[in-house]
Amino acid sequence: MLQYRGVACLDGFLPQIKVPSSSETGNVKAYFSGHYQTYGINVQVAWHCKCRFVYSDLAAPGGANDIAAFVKTLKKTKHSEMIQKMPLK
Repeated sequence: MLQYRGVACLDGFLPQIKVPSSSETGNVKAYFSGHYQTYGINVQVAWHCKCRFVYSDLAAPGGANDIAAFVKTLKKTKHSEMIQKMPLK
């Protein structure tokens, strides 16, 4: 019987956070998103075609765009690990 892993979609979102202090991070400005005009963390999430979450990562400070956060995500994990976590059918 042929089994397949399906397809996953990856996207980022920005949960709002309180302004971090300089003792918590070396670069407070990095957490400010000019697009959303708020402080946050860029979270990358992948979900299976049947709406099951298969991966998430607190990828980067809020000032990073999705592609920069995605590149950081790729450096932390391998595509094969994400694929192996995807449910069959």
